[in-house]
Amino acid sequence: MSLKIMHIVLVIMSMILSAFFSYTMFNNHDTTFLAVVGAIATLSLLYYFLIILKKFKTI
Repeated sequence: MSLKIMHIVLVIMSMILSAFFSYTMFNNHDTTFLAVVGAIATLSLLYYFLIILKKFKTI
């Protein structure tokens, strides 16, 4: 695998893990703060993923 593909795969896996963490914490009802932090992390990774895709298209 090339470095670009490996980077994209790792970012996607991180997004999935972060979204799952946020979903689990939201269902726990006692840890709403952690659910919000997980959601922010997921959205940040999504933004980073979109930037990386745009950059990889130009390289």
